[in-house]
Amino acid sequence: MSAQTLQVHIRGEEATELVGALLGELLRTPIVLTLEGALGAGKTTFTRGLVDGIQPGEGDYVSSPTYAVCNIYDTDPPVFHYDLYRLESEDDLESVGFYDSLTQGILIIEWPQKVASVRQRADLALSMMVHDADSRMLHAEAVTPQTQHLLYQWRDALNAAVSDDLTLCDATL
Repeated sequence: MSAQTLQVHIRGEEATELVGALLGELLRTPIVLTLEGALGAGKTTFTRGLVDGIQPGEGDYVSSPTYAVCNIYDTDPPVFHYDLYRLESEDDLESVGFYDSLTQGILIIEWPQKVASVRQRADLALSMMVHDADSRMLHAEAVTPQTQHLLYQWRDALNAAVSDDLTLCDATL
């Protein structure tokens, strides 16, 4: 079976948050999302929308966890927002409580490539690329059978929200 993917062109912060919110509305626990992208690609903006989709108003509290390594948002279910940029090993993951949080809620992990084993834990792998000064490309891949159905649902929600600022470019579902 081929990988199930979708790709979305997003223009602006509001559209980035909307794409995240549409996914957040669909998430069930436990689930691990990895989110790759260069500095300034919109990872935290996407996460703000995702958290708001899980529990409206909570996205206002989302900030980059670069220095804290993990921010926990008091949503139902809870969201564990990790930034592994400063980590280097499995021991580092253990020291920040990563393994304890795996079954506790929704994990969204920025910079998963910093610790090799983290990518292997992904249910849904996301990457954001800067397309131009105001737009991004978001690529999503269903890694587990559970997230294949999630990708179908998200694609349908994205199709309903298509605008000048949000375009579904490609889907292999």
